[in-house]
Amino acid sequence: MDDAARLWTRMRETQRGERAADLARVEERRRLNDVAGLRIACEAWTSAYPIAVLDDPAGRAQAARILEICPDDRPGEWRSDPRGRLARFFLDGREADVRGDVLARSLEPLSGVPDAVAARVKLHAGRRDEAEELARRSGEPDTVDWSAYLVSLARDELRSGEIAGARAVLDRLGPVGRQACGSLLVRRDLARAGRDEAEAARVQELLNADRRTGRSAQASASAASLPLCLDPEAAAESVLGVQIEAGGPAVVVYGWDGGVAGVLAAPEGSSIVRISPGGRAGSRIFFVRTLAGGPVTAVRAALIPPAAPSDGVRADGRPETLGDIGVFASGRSQRDPDHPGSDGA
Repeated sequence: MDDAARLWTRMRETQRGERAADLARVEERRRLNDVAGLRIACEAWTSAYPIAVLDDPAGRAQAARILEICPDDRPGEWRSDPRGRLARFFLDGREADVRGDVLARSLEPLSGVPDAVAARVKLHAGRRDEAEELARRSGEPDTVDWSAYLVSLARDELRSGEIAGARAVLDRLGPVGRQACGSLLVRRDLARAGRDEAEAARVQELLNADRRTGRSAQASASAASLPLCLDPEAAAESVLGVQIEAGGPAVVVYGWDGGVAGVLAAPEGSSIVRISPGGRAGSRIFFVRTLAGGPVTAVRAALIPPAAPSDGVRADGRPETLGDIGVFASGRSQRDPDHPGSDGA
């Protein structure tokens, strides 16, 4: 299984080179002002390389470049067009990897774009008045997408030093949005900016409780998906401890929000691997999917110290668990019968 994991990693690196070479051919069509050839090359690139397979800075930069230089003069549908697929990839916690104006321009020819998505993109592009007009017309239903928009808007207000404005935006959140991870993080920062120590401590305790609890999931159809609230302050000093229980040696891929970040070999029994959050923050979905071997029967995850003195072994010689580290307790479970990150991964 160790050899299989290494082989899979070599395959990823080979594909990385192929993607770069084909992107260079796309750039050449653009340099020659060959619009028809550019369109064909772009369609070939997005068909050949499912974007979620290489979810790292280089892979995201390639996807952002394709979105930027490919023609956007033809209509399409939000759910089926490659531009919509790329936009969904970036809007799932990767907004910082693509320019707002690029994202907005790519969505303009598409029909069926949800209002909450369009508002988020317009806000990211600096077109706040247009975003707020969409929000006003929609009535801002208490959904995950509209909560994400309002959290982003409140964060923008806070960055501008508009404490009252940020508070007013958070007041627009419904019951679902008020308890969401992103809104808790903004509420904490807002309380600190307003020197409301009691409120900051109360929100921090909610975040700490979520961090201590961690998440667990029973593997279903060879995949497990765990919703996490990543506090950027805690994540900066921690790693994600992932405890994998396998019925036999296995090769698994793992990643965030549908994007594959890496591969590892898991031994039979229980083992812990430490994975960097990679600067991610807020509400994120971490997944593990079995490629070979196993079966993987359960996955648990929590933020833990970067290293443990026991080196993964307890005093009695048995494998260490997250409970031994002292930060994990049974949490909410989520079964995922589908394959997270299965967009060609």
